[in-house]
Amino acid sequence: NGLSKNYIISVAEDWQRRNIKDHFELEKYLNEVKKYKDIRGMIVKKLNLNRNLTQYEEEYVKKWVMDYGYGFDIIELALRKTTGKTNPNINYIHKIITDWNKKNLRTKEEVEADIAKFASVNTSAADKKGRKAAVPQKGNFDQREYDDQFFDSLYDNTAKSKFDADK
Repeated sequence: NGLSKNYIISVAEDWQRRNIKDHFELEKYLNEVKKYKDIRGMIVKKLNLNRNLTQYEEEYVKKWVMDYGYGFDIIELALRKTTGKTNPNINYIHKIITDWNKKNLRTKEEVEADIAKFASVNTSAADKKGRKAAVPQKGNFDQREYDDQFFDSLYDNTAKSKFDADK
């Protein structure tokens, strides 16, 4: 009694989309679904979300697990990049993981090497290209100096403007 016609149709369409044609492919798919659900729960827990993921966020997680083939060890590296953010953003995490997928990074070690390479490139980019390091923005200018005559003329102009406005 729990199975409606619409539910059966949507499941069949999903299996067709995923090209599931026999018991072995179905078993593999069901294992992936279980893995996805486990990872989804761990993501919610790690991000301390006091809510369920939205439908769109769940689609991202499915993509990471089922399409990209990433396990939680790699996804957790992306979650760590949200450290210091007040409201962790799934879109930000998705961009990170999609970038790793485009670079064909498949193992935790490859991802960690890419993170380290990115960090070293950003910290030493100025040195490697022969440019000067960034100039600090505080105190990087010559302070103006004013004499008493300047302040007297400033006061005279202000007093004169006020006098003209009162007329």
